[in-house]
Amino acid sequence: MGTTATHPSRRTQTNSAANKASGNGQLARQIDLKHPSLYINRELSLLAFQRRVLEEAQDETNPLLERVKFLSIVGSNLDEFFMVRVAGLKRQVEAGSLEVGPDGMSPADQLEAIRAEVNALMTNAARCFRRQLAPALEQAGIYVRSFTSLTEAQKTRARKYFENSVFPVLTPLAFDPGRPFPHISNLSVNLAVIIRDSAGEQHFARVKVPEGLPQLIRVDASRRTRRSSGWRI
Repeated sequence: MGTTATHPSRRTQTNSAANKASGNGQLARQIDLKHPSLYINRELSLLAFQRRVLEEAQDETNPLLERVKFLSIVGSNLDEFFMVRVAGLKRQVEAGSLEVGPDGMSPADQLEAIRAEVNALMTNAARCFRRQLAPALEQAGIYVRSFTSLTEAQKTRARKYFENSVFPVLTPLAFDPGRPFPHISNLSVNLAVIIRDSAGEQHFARVKVPEGLPQLIRVDASRRTRRSSGWRI
């Protein structure tokens, strides 16, 4: 009866592979692959992406207007995040759901964590605009101003714009015990105001800011700044 000889190097490779497989098996038994610490929550991961977008707005090596655009992207992404992700979690909480995902977080736990992350994100975004972007825009000749900080000539132009372009399309909707509260649509800007009818009676009303109007309007620069343009929110 014949025998087959095996080259020593081949036996070494076989033993090495067997030892590696055995080691992997022992490691797998030591690590619980279902442990929540091994998984990243999907919603918190999306917020981490928004932090990276904000970092682009904070990066001074990027063109100025690109940085402004990155900051606006953070805002629009958060709008969608709350409409879709947060709304879904709130529905789960209202339904009494206690189900947890691979990360071990219940819907209520996720909402609590999201609140903390979003608060920090919005604080940093506001700081980025106030301390970095607004001063840089002013150096470039672009001033973002409120109505009260305008010159009288600029206020006159702003009032004329309001009277000709804004006021005609405003539709106040009064509500009281006899009228239901009006529907507030997503991503809309609404004002709660006190209005007075022709008889002098006051009513509490909602005024929706028309979506087609720009959020920024251009006004003439004051002579003191000697800049070519000025802007107000």
